[in-house]
Amino acid sequence: MKTYIAIISMLLAAQMGISQIPQQNAIIQLKKAYTLVLAHQPIESTTQLYSGLKAIGNNAYVDTVMKQMYDILTIEEQRAFRKASDKGHLLLKAWRRRDPSPATPENERYVEHIQRLDYARRIYSSPQPRGYDDRGMIWIRYGEPDKKVYTQCANSIRANEGWAYQRYAPPLIFNFIVKGGLYCLAHDYLDFLHSADRNRAVSVKYETNKKKRKKIIQCFEEYLQDRIQLDRKYFEIYGALQGSSFKKFMDEYNETEMIINGQRSQHPHTITELELPGKLEAHIKTARFFKGNQTYIETYLSIPFDQLADSSGTASLRLSCTVADDSMEMYDQWDKMYHLPLRPEIFGRGLSFTSQMCVKLPPGESGYAFSIGHAESASVYKDELECRGFEADYKDLFLSDIQLAADIEPLPENLPESQRPFVKNGYLIRPYAFSKVNSERTLYFYLEAYNLILSTHGRSHLKVAWKVEAEESLMEKVNPFQGRSYTLSSIYRQQGSSRTEPIFIALDIHKLMPGDYRMTFTVTDENIMHLEKREIEFTVKKF
Repeated sequence: MKTYIAIISMLLAAQMGISQIPQQNAIIQLKKAYTLVLAHQPIESTTQLYSGLKAIGNNAYVDTVMKQMYDILTIEEQRAFRKASDKGHLLLKAWRRRDPSPATPENERYVEHIQRLDYARRIYSSPQPRGYDDRGMIWIRYGEPDKKVYTQCANSIRANEGWAYQRYAPPLIFNFIVKGGLYCLAHDYLDFLHSADRNRAVSVKYETNKKKRKKIIQCFEEYLQDRIQLDRKYFEIYGALQGSSFKKFMDEYNETEMIINGQRSQHPHTITELELPGKLEAHIKTARFFKGNQTYIETYLSIPFDQLADSSGTASLRLSCTVADDSMEMYDQWDKMYHLPLRPEIFGRGLSFTSQMCVKLPPGESGYAFSIGHAESASVYKDELECRGFEADYKDLFLSDIQLAADIEPLPENLPESQRPFVKNGYLIRPYAFSKVNSERTLYFYLEAYNLILSTHGRSHLKVAWKVEAEESLMEKVNPFQGRSYTLSSIYRQQGSSRTEPIFIALDIHKLMPGDYRMTFTVTDENIMHLEKREIEFTVKKF
């Protein structure tokens, strides 16, 4: 009996040892993630971070990782962490949410955070458990301030330091006072006074002694001489002190504090959105296609050349996109740099740079993120969306999404390499990424039909019905455009020799009056009388 117990104990111990191996590897990865940031290897550090958090579970080291990002976690996230059944996975989701460009392989917010954390520990070190004072906490949350003001210790004023973040709207102001040799965040304007003067200031609101009130005014005046340009709130308080009783000042002060606190409460602990560069203007469309039992999502983009003007005569664009499945595992990724020559003749004519990105989608639900970065201006366009891949084992007729195209033509000879991504089924299909269409142009619609049934003669037989209908609100209006319509429609048939067939039409937009429209394709496989539909919306511009 004792032998059996010993054997079972040994097996349990071995099993526990095996289960601890992934967690030990995860700890190594998380430590590497930190050091790789400081070694300027952002992609490798992000990879180690994500892998480590997926495997760490509730190992005690996950608390260390949480403490590294404690100052940017929201209160709700802190509470959720304490109750989480898998704390590592919770932190993984927290970092993914904060990634300003999910389409790129590196998490820029994580890299920036670790750099800030390292700086705070070195420059604003303190004996507190976290290793830095309140200045370090603000540095970690908001980065380097736009302006700093220092004030030495005076008769009535404590030594203090003020930071202004003027790049935010409204501007953020933080003041730190020295207490017991440590810099502490000031929550009250009276915190700047030494204890005795603070007590007198508090007591003035209950008294009418002019001399005491004058003393308080003198204290603030001495302080405000250095601070008047840093924060207009100080100027308001200064004016209140000079032109009214101290009781009125205290009332106004309390109201001012409420406003300031209200402004700060609008900014969560993590303000990634505010830290992003300017937004790049871009026009985007997406469409899904199916090839070789695999779903692909294509993203078509158009960027006005006028946005890319630079004295260097070139524009550097980074196009990135990534797909994560429902378990947040990366499924596919695409990343490319473009260096565009900017000639004077392309500006002022409404011309645009057009391109596309293409990645695979897993079956079922997935998350898709993409970003476009302009290196010269540091401006970014980014977006995220949820999408669904086609089922690989789908046996019946189904259709791709509809792609808007500026032109569709048979494949020309000697096609430039730059045009190769736009080729489908022997046609060159130039994408159209805009939602609004000039009424004087021709617009093309392209889609593909899959899993067609071939006849005994090896032929597919399709009936294609398309219809353009105006939105109901538009049809209620009087049509002042003679000869123009609210609807267009047609039916035609086509044959092929493949189970996959391209379908496209050219639509003369000038026949439609301005407004919002919906295009519907109904495709019927006449060999088995099975039909499917696809829709797309667009807007016809006014003259």
